[in-house]
Amino acid sequence: MHLRIGSKGDLVRKLQSTLEESGFNPGNIDGNFGHETRKAVVKFQGSKKLEEDGVVGPISLEALNIEATLHTPEYERKHFQARLLKNPNYFGNYKTQLIIWR
Repeated sequence: MHLRIGSKGDLVRKLQSTLEESGFNPGNIDGNFGHETRKAVVKFQGSKKLEEDGVVGPISLEALNIEATLHTPEYERKHFQARLLKNPNYFGNYKTQLIIWR
């Protein structure tokens, strides 16, 4: 999981505070990852010669000296597409029907 536009919470607030302390204006420190925060992240990433994608993952967090655990999605969510391709009814969403052609 990564922090990006739409992310919310205490970790985003910590990110915004750290960006501001580092001289990158993230806008309001409100715990909402919006466009101003993204612009600040891109500028920070550029200054550290990181990929300037505006998404905060483990590498950007480390560069900011923020210790946090970003949760990874559970197994089914990570392999959702493969499971559906293998079995379209893997999650049991379709009722089985018997179709008789005449």
